Amino acid sequence: MDLAKQIDIKNMHHAYLVEGKGDLVVEGLINFLEKNNIKCRGNSSFYKYSIQTFKIDDARELKFTQSENSSQNEQGESLLKIFVIEAFDFTGEAQNALLKIFEEPTKNTVFFVITQNTASIFPTLKSRMVFVSANTPESIEMEIEAKKFLSDVPQGRINFVADFMKGAPDEDTSDQDRLSFKNKTIGFLDSLEYCLYQELKKSKDKFFADTVNSFEEIIRCRKYIMGTGASIKMLFEHLALILPKRYNLEK
Repeated sequence: MDLAKQIDIKNMHHAYLVEGKGDLVVEGLINFLEKNNIKCRGNSSFYKYSIQTFKIDDARELKFTQSENSSQNEQGESLLKIFVIEAFDFTGEAQNALLKIFEEPTKNTVFFVITQNTASIFPTLKSRMVFVSANTPESIEMEIEAKKFLSDVPQGRINFVADFMKGAPDEDTSDQDRLSFKNKTIGFLDSLEYCLYQELKKSKDKFFADTVNSFEEIIRCRKYIMGTGASIKMLFEHLALILPKRYNLEK
Protein backbone atom coordinates (compact mmCIF):
# COMPACT_ATOMS: atom_id res chain seq x y z
CA MET A 1 0.00 0.00 0.00
CA ASP A 2 1.95 3.02 -1.27
CA LEU A 3 0.21 5.76 0.67
CA ALA A 4 3.14 8.15 0.27
CA LYS A 5 2.22 8.64 -3.40
CA GLN A 6 -1.46 9.23 -2.62
CA ILE A 7 -1.43 11.33 0.57
CA ASP A 8 0.47 14.61 0.71
CA ILE A 9 1.48 14.47 4.35
CA LYS A 10 2.59 18.13 4.36
CA ASN A 11 -0.68 19.38 2.90
CA MET A 12 -3.30 16.93 4.08
CA HIS A 13 -6.91 17.10 2.95
CA HIS A 14 -9.55 17.04 5.69
CA ALA A 15 -11.10 13.74 4.52
CA TYR A 16 -9.98 10.63 2.63
CA LEU A 17 -11.97 7.71 1.24
CA VAL A 18 -9.71 4.66 1.49
CA GLU A 19 -10.75 1.63 -0.56
CA GLY A 20 -9.55 -1.52 1.15
CA LYS A 21 -10.41 -4.39 3.43
CA GLY A 22 -10.18 -4.53 7.19
CA ASP A 23 -7.45 -4.59 9.79
CA LEU A 24 -4.52 -4.82 7.35
CA VAL A 25 -5.48 -1.48 5.81
CA VAL A 26 -6.05 0.19 9.19
CA GLU A 27 -2.68 -1.05 10.46
CA GLY A 28 -0.96 0.08 7.26
CA LEU A 29 -2.50 3.54 7.54
CA ILE A 30 -1.46 3.88 11.19
CA ASN A 31 2.11 2.81 10.37
CA PHE A 32 2.24 5.34 7.51
CA LEU A 33 1.08 8.18 9.76
CA GLU A 34 3.48 7.26 12.56
CA LYS A 35 6.42 7.10 10.14
CA ASN A 36 5.53 10.69 9.24
CA ASN A 37 5.57 11.85 12.87
CA ILE A 38 1.79 11.78 13.33
CA LYS A 39 1.29 9.83 16.53
CA CYS A 40 -1.65 7.43 16.63
CA ARG A 41 -0.89 4.77 19.23
CA GLY A 42 -1.34 6.15 22.73
CA ASN A 43 -2.59 9.47 21.37
CA SER A 44 -5.76 10.88 22.97
CA SER A 45 -6.43 12.79 19.72
CA PHE A 46 -6.59 9.57 17.67
CA TYR A 47 -10.00 7.89 17.31
CA LYS A 48 -10.86 4.63 15.56
CA TYR A 49 -14.29 3.26 14.71
CA SER A 50 -14.26 -0.33 13.43
CA ILE A 51 -17.75 -1.74 12.94
CA GLN A 52 -19.81 -3.65 10.39
CA THR A 53 -22.36 -0.88 9.75
CA PHE A 54 -21.76 2.81 10.51
CA LYS A 55 -25.13 4.20 11.65
CA ILE A 56 -26.61 7.59 12.48
CA ASP A 57 -25.80 7.23 16.21
CA ASP A 58 -22.15 6.62 15.31
CA ALA A 59 -22.19 9.73 13.12
CA ARG A 60 -23.67 11.80 15.93
CA GLU A 61 -20.99 10.59 18.33
CA LEU A 62 -18.35 11.43 15.73
CA LYS A 63 -19.77 14.92 15.22
CA PHE A 64 -19.70 15.61 18.97
CA THR A 65 -16.18 14.22 19.44
CA GLN A 66 -14.64 16.08 16.51
CA SER A 67 -16.11 19.38 17.73
CA GLU A 68 -14.43 19.11 21.15
CA ASN A 69 -11.22 21.02 21.84
CA SER A 70 -8.07 19.21 20.75
CA SER A 71 -5.37 18.05 23.14
CA GLN A 72 -2.23 20.17 23.23
CA ASN A 73 1.47 19.40 23.11
CA GLU A 74 4.10 20.71 25.54
CA GLN A 75 4.32 23.96 23.54
CA GLY A 76 0.58 24.56 23.93
CA GLU A 77 -0.13 23.81 20.26
CA SER A 78 -3.29 21.89 19.33
CA LEU A 79 -2.61 18.30 18.25
CA LEU A 80 -3.92 17.06 14.95
CA LYS A 81 -7.13 15.05 15.46
CA ILE A 82 -7.23 11.83 13.44
CA PHE A 83 -10.46 9.87 12.90
CA VAL A 84 -10.30 6.43 11.27
CA ILE A 85 -13.73 5.05 10.37
CA GLU A 86 -13.59 1.45 9.11
CA ALA A 87 -16.89 -0.17 8.16
CA PHE A 88 -18.39 -2.37 5.46
CA ASP A 89 -21.64 -0.41 5.21
CA PHE A 90 -22.76 3.15 5.92
CA THR A 91 -26.49 3.87 6.31
CA GLY A 92 -28.00 6.69 4.27
CA GLU A 93 -28.68 8.75 7.39
CA ALA A 94 -25.08 8.32 8.56
CA GLN A 95 -23.75 9.37 5.16
CA ASN A 96 -25.86 12.52 5.18
CA ALA A 97 -24.53 13.33 8.64
CA LEU A 98 -20.94 12.76 7.49
CA LEU A 99 -21.59 15.03 4.51
CA LYS A 100 -22.50 17.89 6.84
CA ILE A 101 -19.40 17.26 8.95
CA PHE A 102 -17.12 17.23 5.90
CA GLU A 103 -18.74 20.35 4.42
CA GLU A 104 -17.63 22.37 7.46
CA PRO A 105 -14.71 20.40 8.92
CA THR A 106 -13.28 21.33 12.29
CA LYS A 107 -9.85 22.94 12.02
CA ASN A 108 -6.86 20.64 12.48
CA THR A 109 -8.93 17.48 11.95
CA VAL A 110 -8.45 14.70 9.38
CA PHE A 111 -10.89 11.86 8.61
CA PHE A 112 -10.07 8.51 6.99
CA VAL A 113 -13.14 6.56 5.85
CA ILE A 114 -12.07 2.97 5.09
CA THR A 115 -14.38 0.56 3.26
CA GLN A 116 -14.17 -2.16 0.64
CA ASN A 117 -17.69 -1.21 -0.46
CA THR A 118 -16.97 2.21 -1.99
CA ALA A 119 -19.77 1.73 -4.54
CA SER A 120 -22.31 2.26 -1.76
CA ILE A 121 -20.95 5.70 -0.81
CA PHE A 122 -23.11 8.58 -2.03
CA PRO A 123 -21.49 10.59 -4.87
CA THR A 124 -22.05 13.81 -2.91
CA LEU A 125 -20.11 12.37 0.04
CA LYS A 126 -17.36 11.02 -2.23
CA SER A 127 -16.92 14.51 -3.67
CA ARG A 128 -15.89 15.78 -0.22
CA MET A 129 -13.08 13.23 0.10
CA VAL A 130 -9.82 12.38 -1.63
CA PHE A 131 -9.89 8.81 -2.97
CA VAL A 132 -7.07 6.47 -1.90
CA SER A 133 -6.60 2.87 -3.04
CA ALA A 134 -5.19 0.61 -0.34
CA ASN A 135 -5.06 -2.64 -2.27
CA THR A 136 -1.76 -4.08 -1.04
CA PRO A 137 0.07 -7.07 -2.55
CA GLU A 138 -0.93 -8.94 0.61
CA SER A 139 -4.61 -8.08 0.25
CA ILE A 140 -4.59 -8.98 -3.47
CA GLU A 141 -2.96 -12.34 -2.68
CA MET A 142 -5.50 -12.90 0.11
CA GLU A 143 -8.35 -12.21 -2.31
CA ILE A 144 -6.95 -14.79 -4.75
CA GLU A 145 -6.80 -17.35 -1.92
CA ALA A 146 -10.38 -16.51 -0.89
CA LYS A 147 -11.62 -17.10 -4.45
CA LYS A 148 -9.82 -20.44 -4.56
CA PHE A 149 -11.36 -21.35 -1.21
CA LEU A 150 -14.88 -20.49 -2.39
CA SER A 151 -14.43 -22.42 -5.65
CA ASP A 152 -13.18 -25.58 -3.95
CA VAL A 153 -14.93 -28.69 -2.63
CA PRO A 154 -15.21 -29.14 1.18
CA GLN A 155 -12.18 -31.47 1.43
CA GLY A 156 -10.06 -29.02 -0.53
CA ARG A 157 -11.11 -26.27 1.84
CA ILE A 158 -10.25 -28.42 4.86
CA ASN A 159 -6.79 -28.98 3.37
CA PHE A 160 -6.43 -25.21 2.94
CA VAL A 161 -7.28 -24.69 6.61
CA ALA A 162 -4.62 -27.25 7.61
CA ASP A 163 -1.98 -25.38 5.59
CA PHE A 164 -3.17 -22.01 6.90
CA MET A 165 -2.87 -23.19 10.52
CA LYS A 166 0.80 -24.14 10.04
CA GLY A 167 1.50 -20.47 10.74
CA ALA A 168 -0.52 -20.47 13.97
CA PRO A 169 1.28 -19.25 17.11
CA ASP A 170 2.38 -21.60 19.87
CA GLU A 171 3.25 -20.94 23.51
CA ASP A 172 6.72 -19.63 22.55
CA THR A 173 5.42 -17.16 19.96
CA SER A 174 5.90 -13.45 20.69
CA ASP A 175 2.91 -11.19 21.29
CA GLN A 176 3.68 -9.31 18.06
CA ASP A 177 3.62 -12.53 16.01
CA ARG A 178 0.40 -13.57 17.70
CA LEU A 179 -1.16 -10.24 16.69
CA SER A 180 0.14 -10.62 13.13
CA PHE A 181 -1.45 -14.06 12.79
CA LYS A 182 -4.71 -12.78 14.23
CA ASN A 183 -4.69 -9.92 11.72
CA LYS A 184 -4.00 -12.44 8.95
CA THR A 185 -7.05 -14.50 9.94
CA ILE A 186 -9.24 -11.39 10.04
CA GLY A 187 -7.83 -10.36 6.66
CA PHE A 188 -8.83 -13.71 5.18
CA LEU A 189 -12.37 -13.37 6.55
CA ASP A 190 -12.52 -9.85 5.09
CA SER A 191 -11.48 -11.27 1.71
CA LEU A 192 -14.13 -14.01 1.86
CA GLU A 193 -16.74 -11.38 2.65
CA TYR A 194 -15.51 -9.14 -0.16
CA CYS A 195 -15.56 -11.96 -2.76
CA LEU A 196 -19.07 -13.01 -1.77
CA TYR A 197 -20.18 -9.39 -1.98
CA GLN A 198 -18.77 -9.08 -5.50
CA GLU A 199 -20.64 -12.23 -6.55
CA LEU A 200 -23.81 -10.90 -4.97
CA LYS A 201 -23.52 -7.70 -7.04
CA LYS A 202 -23.20 -9.76 -10.25
CA SER A 203 -26.26 -11.89 -9.42
CA LYS A 204 -29.46 -11.25 -11.36
CA ASP A 205 -31.34 -11.79 -8.11
CA LYS A 206 -31.17 -8.99 -5.56
CA PHE A 207 -30.29 -11.50 -2.84
CA PHE A 208 -29.74 -15.22 -2.59
CA ALA A 209 -30.28 -16.74 0.81
CA ASP A 210 -27.13 -18.83 1.12
CA THR A 211 -24.91 -15.80 0.55
CA VAL A 212 -26.81 -13.67 3.05
CA ASN A 213 -26.42 -16.47 5.61
CA SER A 214 -22.74 -16.66 4.73
CA PHE A 215 -22.24 -13.00 5.64
CA GLU A 216 -23.81 -13.69 9.03
CA GLU A 217 -21.50 -16.68 9.62
CA ILE A 218 -18.39 -14.72 8.65
CA ILE A 219 -19.37 -11.84 10.93
CA ARG A 220 -19.92 -14.31 13.78
CA CYS A 221 -16.54 -15.96 13.22
CA ARG A 222 -14.80 -12.58 13.08
CA LYS A 223 -16.40 -11.62 16.38
CA TYR A 224 -15.16 -14.83 18.04
CA ILE A 225 -11.63 -14.45 16.66
CA MET A 226 -11.40 -10.84 17.84
CA GLY A 227 -12.25 -12.10 21.33
CA THR A 228 -10.10 -14.50 23.31
CA GLY A 229 -9.88 -18.26 23.51
CA ALA A 230 -11.55 -19.01 20.17
CA SER A 231 -10.29 -21.96 18.11
CA ILE A 232 -9.43 -20.44 14.74
CA LYS A 233 -9.04 -23.91 13.21
CA MET A 234 -12.54 -24.97 14.26
CA LEU A 235 -14.08 -21.70 13.05
CA PHE A 236 -12.36 -21.97 9.65
CA GLU A 237 -13.35 -25.62 9.28
CA HIS A 238 -16.93 -24.60 10.05
CA LEU A 239 -16.80 -22.04 7.23
CA ALA A 240 -15.21 -24.62 4.94
CA LEU A 241 -18.26 -26.85 5.34
CA ILE A 242 -21.09 -24.30 5.26
CA LEU A 243 -20.06 -21.59 2.79
CA PRO A 244 -21.66 -21.93 -0.67
CA LYS A 245 -19.56 -22.76 -3.72
CA ARG A 246 -18.80 -19.60 -5.67
CA TYR A 247 -16.46 -18.90 -8.61
CA ASN A 248 -15.52 -21.46 -11.22
CA LEU A 249 -11.75 -21.27 -11.23
CA GLU A 250 -9.58 -23.64 -13.21
CA LYS A 251 -7.72 -26.06 -10.99
